[in-house]
Amino acid sequence: MKRLFPIYLALLALVTLLPTGSTPSQDSALGLFEKHGDIGSVSKPGAVDYDRAQRTYLITGGGENMWSTTDAFHFVWKRMSGDVSLAADIRFPRTGGNAHRKAVLLIRQSLEADSAYADAALHGDGLTSLQYREIRGGPTREVQSNVSAPRRIRIEREGDYVSMSVAREGEALQAAGGSFKVKLSNPFFVGLAVCAHDNKALEKAVFSNVEITSGQPKTSGNPVLESTLETIAIGSKDRRVVHHARAHFEAPNWSRDGKTLLFNQGGRMYEVPVRGGEPQLIDTGIATRCNNDHGLSSDGKTIYFNSVRTGTMQIWRMKADGSHQQQVTSDEYNNWFPHPSSDGKMDCLSLLRKGRNGPPGEQGCHAPHDAGRRRGNSGSGETVRRTGDHQCAVVSRNIAFVSYRLVHLKPGAE
Repeated sequence: MKRLFPIYLALLALVTLLPTGSTPSQDSALGLFEKHGDIGSVSKPGAVDYDRAQRTYLITGGGENMWSTTDAFHFVWKRMSGDVSLAADIRFPRTGGNAHRKAVLLIRQSLEADSAYADAALHGDGLTSLQYREIRGGPTREVQSNVSAPRRIRIEREGDYVSMSVAREGEALQAAGGSFKVKLSNPFFVGLAVCAHDNKALEKAVFSNVEITSGQPKTSGNPVLESTLETIAIGSKDRRVVHHARAHFEAPNWSRDGKTLLFNQGGRMYEVPVRGGEPQLIDTGIATRCNNDHGLSSDGKTIYFNSVRTGTMQIWRMKADGSHQQQVTSDEYNNWFPHPSSDGKMDCLSLLRKGRNGPPGEQGCHAPHDAGRRRGNSGSGETVRRTGDHQCAVVSRNIAFVSYRLVHLKPGAE
């Protein structure tokens, strides 16, 4: 008995040093991950059930929220460094429950409740968003995707930038648009998490086909350009993706009722609902490079746009449905970027390229130019400044803007 007593004390010390929320048997049965536990203040402890045969994780989590300056949730994690990608099919096994409950793919600096982090979150109502806290104890921001309830989600960290890809049922992963910068020092925590959004409740989510990669994954071909049209709320700085495409588009403009946005792509003008959807062509009758930069009248009934159809770039107008097209300016200048004044008269910001014939696009749409103010069909006006590339950002209670990103295509993407 005396010989066994030191062994008993050693075993007791080992058990005492084990982290709370996990046991040796749990840690060895977490598949890709190392440990799990509750983060923040939760009234009901969470749990993880890993099905080794199916390679699925059933995670149960409580907690009030993952938002603002502190979080409360259940987390299964591993420590990693450098560039990281985490992907999974995610679903809630039951309907109902809190619409804001979250199942997330999470990259987190520490296990403290107020840690800096980035996550790709699927909400109970289908909302899917990138969420992030830039500094410990700081506010949480988000970039909402225009895809609801995707089947598969991926979060990627490349350098200090984080982005998300989503896939509907039967589709390949595609970039959701709207990346952001958040600095995390090595090592950090990567894993799966569930938050009930109700501290008196527990919610469950199933994560399957989980994949983790570190370092730069294999890519194919040359980088491709992706454009993302977003809105940002001035008050909260939260963002929402309206339209994302593997193509170049530009020059967003709000409709006067705030329900749609106009933009240019390939010399054509398109309209898309602010809440997202398929862009619809507004046919102006001609498509050449740099055509169709545009502005709306104060009542929203008239669209002013530029066109090279008469030899030099001139300002035209039409009804909002594309009908009744009329030329407004006709002079020796090339005129771009019409922005009607609030009194409804044709007071516009223009590019002045005197004496140049033919489409200026072949010589560079955004070469240095003079900006001026012009009223009506008059040749008179004032030169305001000499500038270069021109890209509009239109403001109401929200800002609409287009961002660009060069990406290398990864396996599983189209």
